[in-house]
Amino acid sequence: MVCRNLLYQKKQDLEVYYPLSSRILVYTPLYTGAELIIAHRDNALAEQIIKADPHYPALQIHDTGIENYVVIVGESARRSNMQLYGFAQQTTPVEASFARNALVFSQAIAPASATVLAVPMILSNADPDHFTVDRLADNVVNIAAKSGYYTEWISAQGNSGKSNNYIVAIASTSAKHQWIQTRYDTDLLPALDEALKKPGRKVIFLHINGSHEVACDRYPESAAVLNTGDKYEDCYNNAIHFTDFFIGEVARRLQDSASSLLYFSDHGLEKNPELASLYMHGSRNPSKEAYDVPQFIWYSPQALENQKRRLGWVSEPWSTANNYSLMLSWLGIDTGTENCLSLLEHCYQPQSQIFVMDGGRHIFNYSQLRKNFSSPETAIPWRKAKSDSL
Repeated sequence: MVCRNLLYQKKQDLEVYYPLSSRILVYTPLYTGAELIIAHRDNALAEQIIKADPHYPALQIHDTGIENYVVIVGESARRSNMQLYGFAQQTTPVEASFARNALVFSQAIAPASATVLAVPMILSNADPDHFTVDRLADNVVNIAAKSGYYTEWISAQGNSGKSNNYIVAIASTSAKHQWIQTRYDTDLLPALDEALKKPGRKVIFLHINGSHEVACDRYPESAAVLNTGDKYEDCYNNAIHFTDFFIGEVARRLQDSASSLLYFSDHGLEKNPELASLYMHGSRNPSKEAYDVPQFIWYSPQALENQKRRLGWVSEPWSTANNYSLMLSWLGIDTGTENCLSLLEHCYQPQSQIFVMDGGRHIFNYSQLRKNFSSPETAIPWRKAKSDSL
């Protein structure tokens, strides 16, 4: 059953965006040639994104009263498995305690069901209909650096391969970027400690492994605090709990300074009872649970004292593809153009429709998707990404 799962996921991965030549070679004795084709394409695209120089009419920064900004880019966290959102098990006690000092999104929706597509759209001006070099180059890491922030990217995920190409290109626009080979996300904390020593305003990005498959490997044995007897359910929920512990450790380091923390997951996971491991990335006929993710902005006591902040729950659906706009407001950055996709701006209006993408680059209206993987399958209208998309 596990092998079946891996073969299914391999097929899904190949559909993400790879050239036809690489998809043919992978099933032949010349399969190594597929990796060379992919690597060549990835390197060329990354170079284009890094070299692009977006123009902003009147870039300026406003005083937010915050010195340390930390963005935790989560991985494969299902909102429905989190205590913060009403889950019965105590998977997120730290985050649940944050609610009074945070802006919590009750219906955050990821723009894609795969990391390689979701994270770039969340951090940049790209969206399912406009996944292009110029949009990806217009990203919050790059803008923050241009605005005078010290920027640093610290990642527990790799810096090469099919799941990281666009992400690495965006990360590489930071002043410092490092990819730490580690089993557990907590091993990023020493690098965070060093980054926080930098003087002045700073934005630090932490890209974690979270609860990505195989969830049983995402936390040490000592962190296996949930034990119902259902192995893979417990593994996944313990991985969520370990991410919660990690978030608490980050917040503890920010507690005594004027700081703010943004956490979101790149995408959700579908629960497939036919798989031994239960959880998987969004399928070709995805359900809403493939996109339902947690998100919140937390503020330290000092940050709350020096300026008024928006706190409480955001009840309406929120596409995390708009996090680019949200983060500009959060950081106090004005590009010289209207920023009405940010709910922190007075001109913001909730979106009437939210579009999402699966691994094969099919675009769906989120509201038309079935509720979860076990819901009856129906013919859901979709369209392909525009021809100029990567």
